[in-house]
Amino acid sequence: MRKILNFRVIASALFVVFCVTSQVAAQGADEVTFTKDVMPILQRSCQQCHRPGTGAPMSLLTFEEVRPWARAIKDRVVTVKCRHGILIELLVNIRRTRL
Repeated sequence: MRKILNFRVIASALFVVFCVTSQVAAQGADEVTFTKDVMPILQRSCQQCHRPGTGAPMSLLTFEEVRPWARAIKDRVVTVKCRHGILIELLVNIRRTRL
């Protein structure tokens, strides 16, 4: 009887640890971060023009440079006014692959 009780306690503890660990891992996978998700898209699609010394009105090389323009970038990309309007598609695809 004691062995069965010990087995149940150990099995329950392992189950709880597994559930908590998998839940934490799943939460981390859904987070979109600037460095991991947004910066590669900006590097591919925007930074060729949006850097110091080019004709573009602002530089988009760092988070500090991008952050003040985030709302305007979103509005441009969502309404596809930007020459490289695929940014929203890339961001949407990142979210879809993580769900």
